[in-house]
Amino acid sequence: MARVTRFRATASTIFRSLANPGYRKFLAGQSISSVGQWMQTVAQGLLVLKLGGGGVDLGVMVMLQVIPVAALSPLGGVLADRFDRRRILLCTNTVAGAQALTLGLLAANGYATLHVVYVMAFLLGLNSSLQMPTQQAFVSEIVGPEELANAVNVNLMTMNVARVMGPAVAGFAVAAVGVATCFLLNAASFLVAITMLVLIRPDQRRVAPRQVSRRGQLREGIAHVRHNRELAAAFWMNLVYCMLAWQFEVSVPLLVTKTFGGSAATYGLMFSALGLGAVIGGAWGASRTHPSHRDQLLPAVVGGLGMLGTAFAPNLATAFVTAAIGGGAIVCWWGILSGIFQLQADPSFRARVTGLWMTGLHGGRPLGALLVGWIAATLGARAPFVLGAAGCVLAIAVWSWVSGHPLREAFTSRTPIPGFRERQARQDVLLAESHMIGEA
Repeated sequence: MARVTRFRATASTIFRSLANPGYRKFLAGQSISSVGQWMQTVAQGLLVLKLGGGGVDLGVMVMLQVIPVAALSPLGGVLADRFDRRRILLCTNTVAGAQALTLGLLAANGYATLHVVYVMAFLLGLNSSLQMPTQQAFVSEIVGPEELANAVNVNLMTMNVARVMGPAVAGFAVAAVGVATCFLLNAASFLVAITMLVLIRPDQRRVAPRQVSRRGQLREGIAHVRHNRELAAAFWMNLVYCMLAWQFEVSVPLLVTKTFGGSAATYGLMFSALGLGAVIGGAWGASRTHPSHRDQLLPAVVGGLGMLGTAFAPNLATAFVTAAIGGGAIVCWWGILSGIFQLQADPSFRARVTGLWMTGLHGGRPLGALLVGWIAATLGARAPFVLGAAGCVLAIAVWSWVSGHPLREAFTSRTPIPGFRERQARQDVLLAESHMIGEA
């Protein structure tokens, strides 16, 4: 009985943000859409290989999809601070659904070529440069500040459940009925996301005052990140490990097909193993009600060890386990870091700061995708995972240098990282005390 009570208490802690009805609707729509998007991710990689492409071609596809996100997300954040975020999401989900439908019809009728895949990936990236920062900032409208970090991690958990389901379904769907079906199913999934957004009532949102259009808003967001060492350190940490470690779209298909001789179904199962690990890691991250620097850094270490284990896995079964550990820990790390980043930001800058976060998330990925593809072609499909492990170590070192926190202290401290409001309250107290001392 005591174990059941403890389990219920843990579950209520992990999923406490689901008490908010608006967030439940949003999460339901995003969960279905995420399954479809993971199906498309797997299908795109397999389509490139089917059309005669290799590691470099996969890298080019990823590069074209993430360059617009990296370059334009800050501007997307500016727009999300100016206009109604739900309307923006309704538009961007419609465009993404149309992109998936078009690519599916082209693939089904034999008109898909490598150049077509490249163009469609670039168009999807353009749309995502507005959708992603808006989606992240929209969460803060439907949950309170005390629930925000938990909501970010719960959202990440559901995305990783989709990471388990989407690739597995995609692998078997490709084997049974072809690549085009995955794109068409993804198009249908956006209808669910759009419906759930429409169902969120006005009283289930906390709409912040919109920013008036003026010059310099993007510079203000950059300055806000630059002048806060916690935000700046999280940004650079995010950039480094995404460039070197988060390259699964390139490294996984090459490892499965080239090293272990796996099929499309095996490829889907490998991504599902990554997702299963990420669900477990995401649950651990969501249980951190007040995350510390130790909570932030431990998943980075585990992620590096998991990737190193994958690089030297003797067989496919072992690679499934080590990839689940490494990929799951890295995604958990990103969730905790993302939650901290949003909590540290001034709410009036949140969409702009989130846009910069997306630049960090995707800014290094184009170069990293090409680097991983080239290393795999030169040194073999195991080498990118060694690079990923090194990337985790480098990201930790960069974080320590920018933040000014010694690593020994950071790995042992359990002190919660303060949010923006807590930090402002502390500064107000210190300012008041300094005035009192001055008057005395």
